[in-house]
Amino acid sequence: MKMLKKISVVVLAVVMVIGIFAVSVSAAPAAPEFKLKIKSQSSSSVVFVLSLASGSVNSFDIQFNVSGPIGACKSIAITSELRDLKYSIEDSNGIVSMANNTDTKMISFASTKTISKAIPLYEITFAKSSKNVTTSDYGATFSSCVLTSGSTNIDMTSRVKLITGYIDFKTESISANYKQTKKIDFESSYDAKQIKWESSNTKVATVDDSGNVKMTGKGTATITAKSTDGKAAAECKVTVSYAWWQWIIMIVLLGFLWY
Repeated sequence: MKMLKKISVVVLAVVMVIGIFAVSVSAAPAAPEFKLKIKSQSSSSVVFVLSLASGSVNSFDIQFNVSGPIGACKSIAITSELRDLKYSIEDSNGIVSMANNTDTKMISFASTKTISKAIPLYEITFAKSSKNVTTSDYGATFSSCVLTSGSTNIDMTSRVKLITGYIDFKTESISANYKQTKKIDFESSYDAKQIKWESSNTKVATVDDSGNVKMTGKGTATITAKSTDGKAAAECKVTVSYAWWQWIIMIVLLGFLWY
């Protein structure tokens, strides 16, 4: 009997430890993800946009790393979306502190209110040579990243992610009729040779190297674009149906064959 009680106590203790561990793991906030993408480039300059892609953050310090054709940092400016957010935070008695330095290519941001909205934050302009900038020419390092939860400041520096290589589809789904061709509009930091296109069902839809989708049969398929370095991918669901006049043709043909 005593042995049974001891075993019961041990089992209960183990269950409590597992429960506490599970709660602590599930309560852990997701790491914020930032995106650094090329907005535009000319023969003499390139403009990047730094965005909060997902997650939440209160403060961060980031320094940009550039090489190849990229030269000096010419300007760092907040976006209209961040300006509006700053005003909104200050209107609710919050405080926002921002600083940047073009010489050190650094941005410092801090807010008493947590930012959880995925928006573009800064536009950063660099001088460049006539050669085009690619994803291997730029990056950034976070020296600090903090999320405030209640009265606790959580250091997210080791967990924060920066996305530099990306493929962004402008639509997540396409509906079309049999025999139609539609193009998937997208933005990417990769050139055409660095993107591989695939269809999950070529009997329903096929896709070429430019994102043109040809509807080959009724049903659904998923069109995927993947970067050759494996760092980025995007998907679009395609639904193909028959137009009314195509149904009439099929019915007539089937009736003729049956007859």
